[in-house]
Amino acid sequence: MSYCGNHHIYLCAVKLNFLAMEKEIKRLISNPLTTRIRQSILGFALGDCLGVPYEFKTPGSFKFKPFDGYGTFGQTPVTWSDDTALTLAMLDDIVAGEYDDAQHRINLKRFLKGDYFLDGDCFDAGNATRYNGTDARHH
Repeated sequence: MSYCGNHHIYLCAVKLNFLAMEKEIKRLISNPLTTRIRQSILGFALGDCLGVPYEFKTPGSFKFKPFDGYGTFGQTPVTWSDDTALTLAMLDDIVAGEYDDAQHRINLKRFLKGDYFLDGDCFDAGNATRYNGTDARHH
């Protein structure tokens, strides 16, 4: 297959991942009053996707390529990280009305199972998140 053919497949994959992200954010926040908030969250998530291939790399040790993939965690282009996944978990709690600590612990468990990640794979989570997403701190 020619470079143009591979490039087309690559762009299709990028578009599908972006559309999945937009759909998930719309599901969580779908009221006209919150359009600006939704757009801000989408911008945050898109910035997160641009940074995933370069997480934990030393500045200057890589060349940035927009919508690159397969970096630090071997993720496909336009995959969001735990930052966006945790934001979605929090939104899932607060869009119902107000923050609820017990519900958020449930959402953290879902996060650790991969529910808020694009492909269901929690490929990165910090120690504090893992600790708070378990029942260990509640015994």
